[in-house]
Amino acid sequence: MPVRGRWATPGCFIAAVGSSLPNTRELDDRAVARASLVAVEWREQGLREAGDLVLADPAALPRSKIVELGEILAGKARGRTGEDEITIYKSVGVGLQDIALAGLAYRRIVGG
Repeated sequence: MPVRGRWATPGCFIAAVGSSLPNTRELDDRAVARASLVAVEWREQGLREAGDLVLADPAALPRSKIVELGEILAGKARGRTGEDEITIYKSVGVGLQDIALAGLAYRRIVGG
């Protein structure tokens, strides 16, 4: 059963990390419609692989609402601007990020 938008209380954060297939969803249209933004690792991949984005009604989830985490961290896109905003992180996983993190962990462990 997908996360229902009616369950979201003002100010909540939803981490949607359970589904990464274009034909499955874990969020209903009301959830994405109520969110002020949907953060993804990589917009292009999310729009191709995440059913929550692929299958969403465009009226509920305009593309302008989808932002990359890197853009938020770099100050190029806004994150949460008010305490009552509902925000979503939709992850599909980016293999390159996994490799980079594994490399960083390895270097820290071996002291390199």
